[in-house]
Amino acid sequence: FRGYTARSIATEHRAAVSIQKTWRGFTAHVDFYMTIIDIVTIQQVARKYIERRRMTRAVTGITALQALYRGKTKKRQYENFYQCIVNIQSTCRGLLLRRSLNFKRVAAMTIQRYTRGHLDRIDLTIEAYAAGEIQRTWRGFIERVELMYKLVLVVRMQSFVRR
Repeated sequence: FRGYTARSIATEHRAAVSIQKTWRGFTAHVDFYMTIIDIVTIQQVARKYIERRRMTRAVTGITALQALYRGKTKKRQYENFYQCIVNIQSTCRGLLLRRSLNFKRVAAMTIQRYTRGHLDRIDLTIEAYAAGEIQRTWRGFIERVELMYKLVLVVRMQSFVRR
């Protein structure tokens, strides 16, 4: 009986060691797999974080590029609009200036026309006066010549009658 008990204790001891070994192996295996799962989970979280940061930077860069492009586009539109306004203003100012200059030119031509007419009338008056003077002088000369001729005739007649 003593041998049986010793064998049975040894068998139980081996069985207990085997159970403990199996249990420890199982728990170590489970702990290993849990650690692997934890590592994979941590890696996933870290990769997601890194990817999220990279995407945030990329989105920020893309947003900045879009803002820059929109800004350039709006600036170009504003410059085109501003140039159109400047062209319209320039055209209007030119039109108003031409109208004003045309009005002044017409006014100057009217003044010149009236001045020339006045000067022509003065010249005509002077010429008419001069013509009148010439005619008066000429008529006086003719009258004196005729008077002299008549006097000469009267003197000849008197001299003829006296003889």
